[in-house]
Amino acid sequence: MKRGFILFLVVVTVAATAPRATADRAAIFVGGDVKTKERTELTAAAKSIAETSGWGAVTPIVTSTASACIDATDRAKCIPKLVTGIKVEQVIVFQVSAEEHGAGIMKVVTGWMFKPDGELVVADRRFCEQCTSDKLIAVVKELVSAMILRARVPAKLAILSMPTGAMAYVDDVAIGATDLDYSVYAGLHVVRVERLGYETVTRTVTLTEGETMTMEFPLRKIATAPAPDRPAPTPRPGPEPPPPESTSTTIVPWVLIGGGGALVATGGVLFAMEGTEIENGERVPKRRETTIEAVVTTSAGAIAAAVGVYLLLWPPDTATKSETRGPVITIQSGGAWFGYRGTF
Repeated sequence: MKRGFILFLVVVTVAATAPRATADRAAIFVGGDVKTKERTELTAAAKSIAETSGWGAVTPIVTSTASACIDATDRAKCIPKLVTGIKVEQVIVFQVSAEEHGAGIMKVVTGWMFKPDGELVVADRRFCEQCTSDKLIAVVKELVSAMILRARVPAKLAILSMPTGAMAYVDDVAIGATDLDYSVYAGLHVVRVERLGYETVTRTVTLTEGETMTMEFPLRKIATAPAPDRPAPTPRPGPEPPPPESTSTTIVPWVLIGGGGALVATGGVLFAMEGTEIENGERVPKRRETTIEAVVTTSAGAIAAAVGVYLLLWPPDTATKSETRGPVITIQSGGAWFGYRGTF
């Protein structure tokens, strides 16, 4: 068996005598089987949300006629009587019922918004589980805010840019590329237009309900600084050139060949000195001791010439061996010594 109570909350929105651009005024009525304290709290909650939404709010005394209208099942028919003598734009009725939910009680808040002639504009509902007084107040505030927002007539923005194709943002939300039309709720909005290569333009605008406004954004190109001179490229180091060929590697072989040839010739002369000489018109045998010198000289010349030919055909690697190398000839009394100094 369901237990509960029904609380009716009526909010009557009263139009001010000023133009549409000014804030509306809401008259809040609370009826039904509720305690005085709870009625006062819910009335204050609805009033604060109405004022936060830009509407004024008053709290008239609920008459017996108003209570009967609130309790009626077909309340749409009695809405015109409820606002008789009051210039209003909307009438908002909230119904709060308590129902069993598991081991506890859940409260359901239903809201309707009517035109003064009884035409339904908005209907919505919220639930409050394990509902306390504070939770119920929060639920009523959220529902009042949502219904007022839905009842408002949206405004329209026409956003144009020169050149076109810029990205437009309303309240930091991208809405598309210009030129375009965009619907928003009345109030203060921030519009930003961006395009690559152009300066960003940001403006604020305040719109009233149903207003249409055109916003033009001439965009200015960003001045570009001249590109800095690029430094000349650093040449990439190449392979090191081969070391110049030592003069000694080309001269020494020829010196040895020439010197060796000269020694060989000298040895031949020394050999030729062995024999006879002519004295007083007669050939007289005469022996000279030049045989050893001839052999040594001829041998040294042959060896020197052979070394010269070797060095000419196979020059030494002077790039990898820094020590002095070459033939060594030593002439001493009674003979001559020939050698080659270097690393092999």
